[in-house]
Amino acid sequence: MTTYVPFTPTPSGPFQFNPTLDGQVYRVNVTWNLFDQGWYVNVYQLSGPLVVALPLIGSDAPAQLVTLSWSLFPNGGQVAAQAEGTLVFTPGSVVDLTVSGTTPVGYNGTFPCLVTGVNTFTYPLADDPGALMTPGYYGTDISLAAGYFTTSTLVYREPASQFEVNP
Repeated sequence: MTTYVPFTPTPSGPFQFNPTLDGQVYRVNVTWNLFDQGWYVNVYQLSGPLVVALPLIGSDAPAQLVTLSWSLFPNGGQVAAQAEGTLVFTPGSVVDLTVSGTTPVGYNGTFPCLVTGVNTFTYPLADDPGALMTPGYYGTDISLAAGYFTTSTLVYREPASQFEVNP
């Protein structure tokens, strides 16, 4: 389940919230760095030690998918995706994209995607997730928790000015 936290900084102190990451509750302080004139995300254990401090990097809002279809090939399964608009990636390039909001949820995840056309891409998926009911979204999510947490993601959505914590 995704938790949304609106980012509302104040001049009186750091912006704080307590997300659950990899099943543990942490304290996140978002502070202004005077030297580089930017926001920093500082993740602390509740007992006090700092886990990670890094610059706040925003992700764009996800874009709409039109369709997804799974096929079995000799070297494994693959999903062909069609986006609603034009992709900003060059055909032939491989880009890590996050697919979310689909039904069934077996299509969701972050994958190395091969851009096959101006609005199409493919990604590997071993098992057939079933018939598509809701196509969902795709995006280039930058997880601020990557490398520090194994199952959780912490994404800052710049257009919405909010954090997304999953799961």
